[in-house]
This record gives sequence, structure tokens and C-alpha cells, in this order.
Amino acid sequence: MMICGPLCVLFIILCGTLSSVLGDRIIIHQPTEKQTFTPGSDMLIDYAVQFEGMARLGSTMVTIMKPDFTIINFLPKGRWVNDNGDRRGTNVTWTIPETMEPGDYVVHVAGPSSYMCSVNNNGQPPYTRCASYIMADQSFTIV
Repeated sequence: MMICGPLCVLFIILCGTLSSVLGDRIIIHQPTEKQTFTPGSDMLIDYAVQFEGMARLGSTMVTIMKPDFTIINFLPKGRWVNDNGDRRGTNVTWTIPETMEPGDYVVHVAGPSSYMCSVNNNGQPPYTRCASYIMADQSFTIV
């Protein structure tokens, strides 16, 4: 007895794929994971926002923090790139303060997003706009 034919399998794969792509994705290019810096040096912070799913990222903010979420600094706006929908992203150079203590730190890029969701939480109309939060982290070390 066949419970699920080829069309059914395709439908299950498609639904699984769609449900796993929830929203835009932040991709941090610089600094690289576990990169090492010294106080007084410049750090390039470069990231892109990849279009994915239904939740659209409205804006982003870059924060430097410790792994325990203690905020060290908020960074100024970078040079935003938006080349007709193919790539959105920015980069900024941050000079690490001479007084920054050695240790592990995190570049935290995050921003609000929104997507259409069911008012009754059942996937059916009526729909409303729901809020979400998209983020990415990259660790680095000060020596």
C-alpha cells in the first residue's frame, strides 16, 4: 500500500523548504570569526543582507559587546549599498580604543523586520503585520 506518492513527497519537501526560510539573512564578512586585533588598530566591519523568505529587514545597527551582552559601543552608520535589490549591505571602519581590555568580544548586527502572519495563528486569513528581529554575531579577540 502506497501512503505517499512522488507528488506527495515533492509537496512535503517544498513545505519543509518554505518553512525553513523565514526572513532576510545578515552575513558578516568582516571581521572574520575569531580574528585577533590590538588596541588602537582599525577593524573593518562589513556585512550584507541577503533577501530570503517573507520577513524583510528594515534597518540594522552594529553593536560591539562582550559575550555576556555587556555593550561596549554602538557604531556609526556605515556606507550603505543597495544595488537594485541584488545586494544590501554596509561597511564601516572602527578604531579600537587604546583603553580596550584584552579579551573576547562580539560584533552584533541586528535590526527589526516584519512579515505577514495570521491573526488567529492558524495560517489562515485574516492576516496582519507581525514584528520580528533578525541578527548575526561574529566573535573577535583583543590581545
